[in-house]
Amino acid sequence: MLGPPSARDRRVSRRAVLVGTAAVVLGAGGGVAAGELRRLHPHHSGIPAPADLVAALSAEWTLIARVEYAVARGSVAHGAVAAIRADHGAHADALVAALRDYAPAQVPTAPVQTAPASRLQLRAAESAAATRAAAAAARLDGRVAVLLASIAASEASHAEVLA
Repeated sequence: MLGPPSARDRRVSRRAVLVGTAAVVLGAGGGVAAGELRRLHPHHSGIPAPADLVAALSAEWTLIARVEYAVARGSVAHGAVAAIRADHGAHADALVAALRDYAPAQVPTAPVQTAPASRLQLRAAESAAATRAAAAAARLDGRVAVLLASIAASEASHAEVLA
């Protein structure tokens, strides 16, 4: 007749503890290594990037160039637009990261701004960018749509700050 296991039967051998610990350490190390390899070799879906996503990145770089040129020419104080410039940099980084999910795309280069931009011209550019990003978000779906909707909201708030 079988009864409950005795204390002697429930002991865990040192070998079992060592093997279990080694398995956990190797598994964790493998997970870290896989994560690092994925960053080095991003996997993309093979699907071409949506044109709206590429256009959004181009628009962010254009806004960055306009803000930087306005500050350099003295038409807007750096302190007044420092946070806006930082937001545009974050938007561009997020868009570049989103583009990595697609087949390699022809990524636009940052333009060189040569036309002076007043505070009102920057406000108009932010407002137009908000409208374009919102329209693009409505045409897309999933994470890309959410990203562009978030960018549209941010651009609209920039326009209000510059008012």
